[in-house]
Amino acid sequence: MNNIKDLIPLTKQFTLLYVEDDQDVQTQTYAMLKILFKEVECADDGLDALEKYRQKPYDIVLTDLKMPKMGGIEMSKVIRNINRHQIIVILSAHSDSELFLDTISLGVDGFILKPIDANSFFPVMEKVARTIYLSKENEDYNNRLETLVKKKTAQIIEESQKDQLTGLYNHLSLMQALKEKKSRSLLLLNIDQFGLINDVYGFDMGDEVLKSVSNSFIEMALPKSKIFRLSADEFVILMEENLTAAVSCAKKILTYFSKNSVEVDELSMNISFSIGLDSSDNSDILKHAKIALLDSREDGRNSFKIFTDDTKYLSTQKNNLKWIKKLQLAFKNDEVHSFYQPIVNNKNQLIEKYECLVRIVSDKDIYVPYHFLGAAKLSGMLSTITKRMIEKSFQSFKNHDAELSLNITDEDLKNSDMRKFLLSQVRAYNVEPSKVVLEILENIVSLDEDTVINELLSLKKLGFKIAIDDFGAEGSNFARLLKIDPDYLKIDGAFIKNIATDTKSMLIVETIVTFCQKAGIKTIAEYVHNKETQEIVNALGIDYSQGYFFSEPLPKI
Repeated sequence: MNNIKDLIPLTKQFTLLYVEDDQDVQTQTYAMLKILFKEVECADDGLDALEKYRQKPYDIVLTDLKMPKMGGIEMSKVIRNINRHQIIVILSAHSDSELFLDTISLGVDGFILKPIDANSFFPVMEKVARTIYLSKENEDYNNRLETLVKKKTAQIIEESQKDQLTGLYNHLSLMQALKEKKSRSLLLLNIDQFGLINDVYGFDMGDEVLKSVSNSFIEMALPKSKIFRLSADEFVILMEENLTAAVSCAKKILTYFSKNSVEVDELSMNISFSIGLDSSDNSDILKHAKIALLDSREDGRNSFKIFTDDTKYLSTQKNNLKWIKKLQLAFKNDEVHSFYQPIVNNKNQLIEKYECLVRIVSDKDIYVPYHFLGAAKLSGMLSTITKRMIEKSFQSFKNHDAELSLNITDEDLKNSDMRKFLLSQVRAYNVEPSKVVLEILENIVSLDEDTVINELLSLKKLGFKIAIDDFGAEGSNFARLLKIDPDYLKIDGAFIKNIATDTKSMLIVETIVTFCQKAGIKTIAEYVHNKETQEIVNALGIDYSQGYFFSEPLPKI
């Protein structure tokens, strides 16, 4: 249907709940909806909509995503708990693309981009109206003709086993197939970096790529196999073959797509896969293939892995679980401590500052962050570690003239409570903010999140000093660096420790030092491990040095 007149006879049978917080948009859209539907009720946000929804049912819920009090996704989840068959259509701006996967997981019935135009709005409204119409028509048939119901039921069952986009068997069909207890092999395939296709070309193009990939699987005529689209860009190939045949199949797929590009709308795209394999007769075969797939990604793109009980991924997960428990015990037993490594002024050879480094001291064992930071990040304990470090370090420095450097993560900068805690500890231990240097990793500088950058600038205004750690590594951004205006820049230790033997490292360090001298930023060389390196650091005019040449990190200042 191309115009509103053709659509009205269909939509006038149904009621609609319209949820939009922008009053101007709501007023304009309401005028059009009122013409289309039998009844239109407006709500200003998710909470308002739920109150109205609980009072009476609606055929269609049309909702914005981002709203005060309660957003569209959270509201839709509650509505689906009330009525899992409720027709829901999402209204969203291009900037909400990061929420698109959440709408997919909800199984919404339509998605319309703002600003609304007839070319996108009317087809979606027709689709959902026809869905409701057919549903009600099926109920009528149910009452009138039992034979027709049986025929329709068989048709619906067949369609429910197929993915609407690709025509392949779907997730439901796979779950039914896996209930059968028999030996088989399973390949779980995920398109590498598929999100980039959606980001660059849009979701319609992404759908066309998925259809083209599905057709390629069919054309490859894989022996004794059934192909499923599991979700988004994941596919499953279930084979009545042994593991050797499954490995050959994986190699065939990787080779095929390495030699053949995917052609969509005169665009040629190179597609590759990460593949996980398992062969067994138990119900965990899909889970095992998923673990193997995650393990495959550790080795990069365009590869496959076979599930084993000692895969790298499982090993990492077990290690993380072990360290999460150890971390919890370490906090309970006061085993999280601050160690101190001196930072020397290269002009006068005096120790003017110390970096405070977290260690777990359990019995006679001392554990460095390499062991537990991954587990801390997974368990949400990074900010807890930072707070403990602030407290321990301030206790040690309350009567000391040297500066103290503390490592701060992006999670800390996003934590609204962190600044309040930092200021409370400054007051509690009578530590001058100007004596506190907040060290942030260089990759934070390259973040586009204004909240992180603004938090850094606000801390700097309060008197705290800022140091950029590991500068020179991948992703270095001089423009963002100037925006933050740091007091210190710590040159990545990978360049310092090789500076005596690697001319490229020397060139990179010279470039950074020259830039910092002109920008008025003090430089610190990390990983100074011997006299020869320190002499080069001095010759380059680097302001400070830190490393085992002077001292390892120690539990006392």
